[in-house]
Amino acid sequence: MSENQSEEAVEEVKYAGFWIRIAATMIDVIILWAFNFFILHKMLPADWGSVAQFLLNALYFAWFISSTSQGTLGKMLLKLKVTDLEGKRISFIRSLGRYMVYEACFIFLGIALGKLTIASKTNSIGLIDIILVSFSTVVAFTPVVGVLMIAYTERNQGLHDKIASTLVVVREKKLI
Repeated sequence: MSENQSEEAVEEVKYAGFWIRIAATMIDVIILWAFNFFILHKMLPADWGSVAQFLLNALYFAWFISSTSQGTLGKMLLKLKVTDLEGKRISFIRSLGRYMVYEACFIFLGIALGKLTIASKTNSIGLIDIILVSFSTVVAFTPVVGVLMIAYTERNQGLHDKIASTLVVVREKKLI
């Protein structure tokens, strides 16, 4: 192969598909759940447990994805990495923003489910509750749509990827 041919060779990017990304996320959820359950909740009072868990999760995702590994432990195990649209590593702030968009949708889902549970137990629901539940229910579908987008977009991007201008790709070499 001539020198010109090797310079012209374009590196083909393989975008990570829906199911492998779900599997990577499940690995991360198990790791974080174990840490939160066995360590964090034993060290902190119950009032601080949820706040600490949220902060730990945010730092876990933001730090790992912005690190030189460009992926969480789940992504590393499955040979995936997160990049910007040019294939470069993203910053901590961008990674944190990406996580916050992803997490915000699930917070609204929790609000909707919580309000519905309270309303069903008390058999009373006010106008504010109806508005909040309606808004939260609409927004609660965002994580479902946002995650399903991975299966149907050209570069397998979820809503959080689109907003943060990131891609999840298969890495050439395995890190772990």
